[in-house]
Amino acid sequence: MDAGESLRSAMEMCAPLAQGKQIRFENNLELSRPQEDAPGGVWVLGDKSRLVQVFQNILENAVRFSPEKGKVTISCRPEGEYVVFAIRDHGAGIPREHQERLFERFYRQDAARSEGNGGTGLGLAICKHIVRHHGGRIWVESTPGEGATFLFTLKAVPPQSRKPEAN
Repeated sequence: MDAGESLRSAMEMCAPLAQGKQIRFENNLELSRPQEDAPGGVWVLGDKSRLVQVFQNILENAVRFSPEKGKVTISCRPEGEYVVFAIRDHGAGIPREHQERLFERFYRQDAARSEGNGGTGLGLAICKHIVRHHGGRIWVESTPGEGATFLFTLKAVPPQSRKPEAN
């Protein structure tokens, strides 16, 4: 499947939230496409609707914790037989002691900070489950005061193995 299609769907779903804070999405997926010899998208093994869910959860968090009039950047790069997707915000960042726990069910770094943001503490746990189910991994890189980048991997599909999507 083309991961770009799932990203575009997720961006459409997150557009009202982003517009409310005047945050723009910078989609660099096609620009950073790891398969230069393969026009037409970033092809990975995966379920389109589940990948929409992963992108949507991460994008919503990025918007919620970004300052107004900011941007959220989406990119990817090759890493062996995988594609690494990165979603970067320019918010307050996440202290190191909270980074591993973010993917636990019901965990919220700061309940008071999350209160007005509608978070339940399940979104990133769901993302972790979906990505692992697809044979990938998910993690965060962040320095407080410099925003956060959420990254996840999915298995790349070589050009010679691509077939039209079945779902």
